[in-house]
Amino acid sequence: MYVILALLCIPVIVVLAVYAIDYRARNRFKRANNQAKHSIMPTLGIVKSLSNIIVEPFKKNKSHLSQLLHEAYLTVGKDNGIYHKFLGPIDNIVIADVDAIKTVLLNPKSFPKFPLHLSKDSPTARFSGRNLAFIEGEEWKAQRHVINPAFYNLNKFFEPFDLHTKKCLDLFASKNGQPIAIPLAMTNFTIDVLGETVIGTNFGAQDGNLDRTTLEDLLYLMAYSFQPARLLFSFINKLPTKANREFEVRLQRFNHFIGDLVSAAEDKFKNRNNNNGDNAQETLLDLMIQSAHSEYGQGLSDSTVRDNAVAFFIAGHETTSSALGFAFYRLSKHPEAQQRLYNEIKDTLNGDDLNTDLIQNMNYLDAFIKETMRMHPPAAGVLGRVNVEDVVMCGYKIPKGTMISPDFYSLHYNKEYYGPSVNEFRPERFLGEEGKSIPRFAHLPFSAGARVCIGNHFSVLEQKVFLARLLLRFEILPNPDYRYKVSPSSILCISDDFTVTVKERK
Repeated sequence: MYVILALLCIPVIVVLAVYAIDYRARNRFKRANNQAKHSIMPTLGIVKSLSNIIVEPFKKNKSHLSQLLHEAYLTVGKDNGIYHKFLGPIDNIVIADVDAIKTVLLNPKSFPKFPLHLSKDSPTARFSGRNLAFIEGEEWKAQRHVINPAFYNLNKFFEPFDLHTKKCLDLFASKNGQPIAIPLAMTNFTIDVLGETVIGTNFGAQDGNLDRTTLEDLLYLMAYSFQPARLLFSFINKLPTKANREFEVRLQRFNHFIGDLVSAAEDKFKNRNNNNGDNAQETLLDLMIQSAHSEYGQGLSDSTVRDNAVAFFIAGHETTSSALGFAFYRLSKHPEAQQRLYNEIKDTLNGDDLNTDLIQNMNYLDAFIKETMRMHPPAAGVLGRVNVEDVVMCGYKIPKGTMISPDFYSLHYNKEYYGPSVNEFRPERFLGEEGKSIPRFAHLPFSAGARVCIGNHFSVLEQKVFLARLLLRFEILPNPDYRYKVSPSSILCISDDFTVTVKERK
């Protein structure tokens, strides 16, 4: 009898506990002034928040984190541009308001990165390490000081961009009108560009020489490492599960791959010194290797070189390959935009060959890329920040030590900044007076402020060179047998089976 009563009491206790936790959160983040639209900050609730963290990753048709954030924003945050949710035991404030995001991104000292991803033995720390994207303070300044010069002169990248673009387009031509798997083609193209410009290695991905296991390992490690549940509940990573064993195998294999790249750069550095050769900094990895020897500058440690090699191997191709994948999708879906692009490129060149100066005069191409990255931001948000002092955002008091997360995807789909056509693909919105009316901090595909993506201009120029060459040579046609609908769950990586066909221009 007592056992039955105890069992019957469990649901009641759980309901009361949930209510108490939600009540605490609701009363912790109250209105600071009359600017807030509600007396207490809207909250997603602990049950729904934990479901997104714990249950969602195990669903067969799981949603991407960006989709979950956007759904939460539409449910509880769109009236204020701010809402509260639980990230496990952590209070997490999510913001999609221009002024709030501007405040966070422009004040890195007041809003440093939340250290969750670098907690001891976390899979993120073991995989990515202490690279430029994660660290803070003087450590970040030292790394940035070494890496910045690699991106000072973008003109030096034009030739490798152009060379690998032409190789990619020749491969397209060899398909003879057959469907082209765009995600694979763009991955191979961007990895070859990365190899020559950043790593100093000829990967030969477009020639079929890159071991696909490396990319499979990379995708697995990224998906595994950034699962919120694994960051919040570290004991999960120590369980004898198949996923954990696979992580160890793939991590060891990927570390060997990165280690070989770093060793090759070390040998190159030593050979140049022994031969009294030119010590000019040729690639980003060269620059970091030279800095690892204290007489050449900041003296980056071997582990720091490794960690940043990982970071730039990921960021150096993934962002651009994703953006170009969605550019193909939009070109095939919007022939009127494609024709306008072709006309602009042809008229701008006027018989001359492509170069960086002429590319900068292609305003519609710039707008096309901006609109593609608005609708499909390669990074839907940034790592959570933490406020070091009490602050007021969107009219609400936020106690110090709270995790604050900008939501770029919801920001990019906010009708307040982009009008009623926010769900339409309209590159024209970034031109003329309409373009000037868009707030600066309403379009953040690469974040902003001091912690803006260091390779943002690199990526945009690479996209422009590729698209200009592509449209001068080919007309992009949709594959009539392919049906693909973009949703928030696919904004970071277009479907692997996405294909188009290309037709040579006369």
